[in-house]
Amino acid sequence: MTKTFDSLCLNEGVWEGVWTYFRPPTDEQPSPEAINQRTSTLIFERLGPSRLRQTNRYHGQGELVWEYEDAEEGLRWFEIKGEERKPGDPNFIAAIRPFSGENCFTSGYLRLMENLPFISEQGIVVGERKRRGMVMFDRAGAPATLIAIRETRNGTLVDDDHAVVTVDDLLGEWSGEARMVTAAGTEETALPARLLVRREDDRLQLVSAFGDNAESVAGTLGEGSVRLENGHRLVFLPGRILLGYPEQIPASGNRAFTVSLWWWPEPTRLRRMVREYDEDGAWRRTLLTDERRGR
Repeated sequence: MTKTFDSLCLNEGVWEGVWTYFRPPTDEQPSPEAINQRTSTLIFERLGPSRLRQTNRYHGQGELVWEYEDAEEGLRWFEIKGEERKPGDPNFIAAIRPFSGENCFTSGYLRLMENLPFISEQGIVVGERKRRGMVMFDRAGAPATLIAIRETRNGTLVDDDHAVVTVDDLLGEWSGEARMVTAAGTEETALPARLLVRREDDRLQLVSAFGDNAESVAGTLGEGSVRLENGHRLVFLPGRILLGYPEQIPASGNRAFTVSLWWWPEPTRLRRMVREYDEDGAWRRTLLTDERRGR
């Protein structure tokens, strides 16, 4: 069984979800603006030892059915429409990388492509709860839509699934471990992770370290987001999550940037997924942390 298929099978069951769509913050409108919301039911069924069916029911907006097959040459997937079963885009599967042993995944285009929109999606699961964050950019490399997805398996969402984090939730020193998957397919575990967040009036200082590599960046706190001096923004969204992304993907020169999903499943526990792109605009690696505050 391939690692990707094994991780997909960890989703088996029925997931009820809420998707909220936002316009990204701007200088004129520093708070994200909710523009749409829909509910969903995602059903994952094992059809055999090497086959999994995924049914996405978007209530009031149709249904999608996919099937995954675990084959010797790797994972294959198909779109199901009535009796028709046709192969899906292989680039979709290539973009999804799981973290072995966990129901967490990183997804997004493997490389920036000229004059095409860019999309990234990260997913983190703790117990029976899942958080997904999507960032959609337009053809010019500007953020166009943010999506906060909250899901629970075989149950119902509760008030905390829709709560928004506050600045106080960020503050302090967080430490733990990070796991890493690379574009080359390698995976590393037990990489030390640390995050330090300090506030002075409307200014925040963030120091993030993975192993021996540390990055410090300051930012200005707005209503619902933090604008960082490195050209990125952190946005507070429902589900006790933050989405991080560049305010503009460079069209030339150094095109390095990150997209990230932060989730506080507990007040003193933080999980971050940071997807990194290199100077050429190619996906390099993704880091998944499990950190605690004040230890």
